[in-house]
Amino acid sequence: MYKKASKRISRRVFCLTSFFFLGLNIGRLAKSEHFPWLQLKKKFPADHPFIRYIGRVDQRDPQAVRLGWSGSTITFRFSGAYCAVMLNAPPNDKGLHNYFAVIIDEQAPFKIAIYPGLSQYTIATDLEPGEHHVTLYKRTEVERFSPVTFRGIELALGETLLPLPPPLDRTIELIGDSHACGFGNEANHHNDPFEDHTENAYLAYGAIAARLLNANLINLCRSGFGLTRNANGETTPTMPHHYELLLPPEPEPWNFQSYIPDCVLIHLGTNDGFYKVDRTPDRALFVETGVALVNRIQARYPSAQLVWLFLDRTLPNGDPSVAEDYLREIQRTIDAQGGKSIEIFEIAGAREEWGYGAVWHPSLTQHQYNGEKLASFLGDLLGWS
Repeated sequence: MYKKASKRISRRVFCLTSFFFLGLNIGRLAKSEHFPWLQLKKKFPADHPFIRYIGRVDQRDPQAVRLGWSGSTITFRFSGAYCAVMLNAPPNDKGLHNYFAVIIDEQAPFKIAIYPGLSQYTIATDLEPGEHHVTLYKRTEVERFSPVTFRGIELALGETLLPLPPPLDRTIELIGDSHACGFGNEANHHNDPFEDHTENAYLAYGAIAARLLNANLINLCRSGFGLTRNANGETTPTMPHHYELLLPPEPEPWNFQSYIPDCVLIHLGTNDGFYKVDRTPDRALFVETGVALVNRIQARYPSAQLVWLFLDRTLPNGDPSVAEDYLREIQRTIDAQGGKSIEIFEIAGAREEWGYGAVWHPSLTQHQYNGEKLASFLGDLLGWS
C-alpha cells in the first residue's frame, strides 16, 4: 500500500513538473526570435492611438482604414523582433497589384505586393531586440489600382506598440500627373510598358524633395490626367475634379480641414498637350481653369504658398516656352485679382544621358535630380533651412 501511494505521489509530482516546464517553454516560445511561427501573437487594431496616418486616407471605418493615393503612409513604433501587418485589396480588373515600400529603422526600403485573398504580411521576423520604427509607404497610385484596406498590426505576445515622436510640422501638397506618381521610374527602357512593380512614388521627385526638407508630402497624382484635358483626349474627369475627392473615382468629398499644407505644388499641363505641337491646349480655357483651381486652393489654404511646376522639355517634341507663357498669364491674373502671388518653377524634362523609365517617363536619376533641385528652391522660398 505504501508503494502504491508513493507511485501516485511520484506521478503527481511528474505531472506538476511537466506542466511547470511546459508553461515555461510556452513563455519562451512566445518571445522566441528563432521560431517566429511558434510565437504566440497579439493584434493591435488600425485605430490604435500609436498608429499614425499621413495623406488622404479614408478613416470613416477607423478599424478598416483605406489607402488609395500615392504616398499614403502608415507609421508606428514597436518593441520586439517580429511584426506583421494586415492589408487586403479587392481584385483589379487589369490584373494590377498595389505595392508598398517598407522602411524599418531607416534602413533601405523593400517592397511588398498586395494580393487578393491574402490579408496578412510578415514584414519582420528576426530584428534585434528592442524598439523599432516602421513606415509603410504606398508606391502605387489612386484609381488605376484598387484601394488597400489596413486592419492593424500583429506582434509577438508580450511585445507592444510604442508612442511615436511628434509629427513633422511641415506639409507639402502636390497635385500632379504620372511624374508625381513615379510612373515606370524603376523600368529599364523607354520601350518598357507600364507595370505595377516599376511604379515607385517613394522615389519620385516630390517625395525626395519632402524628405530632404523634413516635410510630410500629400501626393495627389493620377497618371494621364491634366488640367483641361487628359492624355487620351478626354475632358472629364480631369485632375481638378479628382482633387475634390477622398478616393477617386468614388464620389465621397474630401474634408479640406483635415490638414492645412504650408505649400501646394501644381504640376499639370503635360497631358493637356503642351509638349506636342499638334495638341497645344486652348489658351483661354487653360488659363481660366488654372485660375479657378488656384482660387479654389487659396480659398481653402489662404496662407499656403503655391508653386506651379513645368518641364523644361520632354519627348517627343514641343516648346516649353508655350507652357511657361500660359502659366505666366495665370500668375498675372491672380496678381490682378489681389490674390497671393504664385511662383512658377522649371524642373528638368527627359534627357538621354539620364536614361528613361517606362514609356519615355523619368528615370530614377531624373527624379533624384528634380527632387534635389525642388528641395533647394522650396527651402529658400519657404525659409526651411
